[in-house]
Amino acid sequence: MTVVLWNLLAVLGAVAVVAVVIVVVVRVSRARAGDGRSVGPRPASDEPVEAERRRQKAVDDLRILDTLPEERFDRIVTMARQLYGTESAVFSIIDRDREWHKSRSGNTVEVAERTASFCSVTIRGKDALVVGDASKDDRFSSTPGVVGDPNLRFYAGFPVKAPGGEQIGALCVYDPSPRDPQNVDDSMLRQLAHLLEAELRVAPTRR
Repeated sequence: MTVVLWNLLAVLGAVAVVAVVIVVVVRVSRARAGDGRSVGPRPASDEPVEAERRRQKAVDDLRILDTLPEERFDRIVTMARQLYGTESAVFSIIDRDREWHKSRSGNTVEVAERTASFCSVTIRGKDALVVGDASKDDRFSSTPGVVGDPNLRFYAGFPVKAPGGEQIGALCVYDPSPRDPQNVDDSMLRQLAHLLEAELRVAPTRR
């Protein structure tokens, strides 16, 4: 009887160990999955040449580059900045070698180099790019907007598509104070980005 009891206890102990291991693995997997939003794509472009050509043609066909500000876009961008409580927000268009801002709210610049652009990384993914502290992210830590003005730390951006589906830019919010990306709800950013897309379908932007 004693041998049977010890064998039973040994089996139960083994089961308990396996259960603990499973719990740990699940938690680690969930943590990594959560971090995935803040990892996002890499800045270095490995997109097919033809895909980039189509994307750039969509930008050119919109005739939106270097046009004047428009209230219909400014309203959405300002709403994003207010909802997320950030110092800045922009609706960016990624051109051949630059990030140009169709709409700006807060402490922003009008143009940035594409090689130093957060939004150029955002458009390489399908979901939000959330960066909790850019100074600790090797993709962005040495870019001018992080080491200089506007001393950017927190960034959240969502791709904006042209009517044909090409990702031509992004709606983003950013701030000099870092945040925990796991506590950032990107659903509002997604909905506002879709509103920008709806405005792009209304009529061509005139110079």
